[in-house]
Amino acid sequence: QAGYKEDVATNPLNVYGQSKAAGEKYIVGYGNGYLIRSSWLFGHAPQRGKPRGLNFIDAVIKLSQEQPEVKIVNDQFGKPTATKDLAVATYNLWHSNNQPGIYHIVNEGVATWYDVAKEVFLLKNITIPLVGIASADYPVKATRPQHAVLLNTKLPHLRTWQEALKEYLS
Repeated sequence: QAGYKEDVATNPLNVYGQSKAAGEKYIVGYGNGYLIRSSWLFGHAPQRGKPRGLNFIDAVIKLSQEQPEVKIVNDQFGKPTATKDLAVATYNLWHSNNQPGIYHIVNEGVATWYDVAKEVFLLKNITIPLVGIASADYPVKATRPQHAVLLNTKLPHLRTWQEALKEYLS
């Protein structure tokens, strides 16, 4: 499985990534803490006065209710991760005897944004067309990595993102 292990040097593509890299450098330099990386988070969280924040999963459902078809990027790869699983794994790491350092906490399985949306459509019985598009056809302000797959090589593996998504949507 191709991806980035915890010890691989970062290569930020935008200001947000550069800011994160600077923070990581500071924490790692301190030498006495856990630096946790995760990706493509989804979960229950109050945000902006709402009972649930509008994460990608919620946005896909909302779009499916408002548009005749939904277009989703199909050429960026990552590991969708449930915030519930991230929280439990973080708690377990904190209460472990693991050495300070960098840890990747992600659900198992690689996906594109389209793959995630397709699974949402399946689980929610959404029947409108779902169209995969190239990221070049969906312009955004910040450059995004095409392949942002974090590999967890130091901690027990979490369940698959599909299992976590099914629980989240139930």
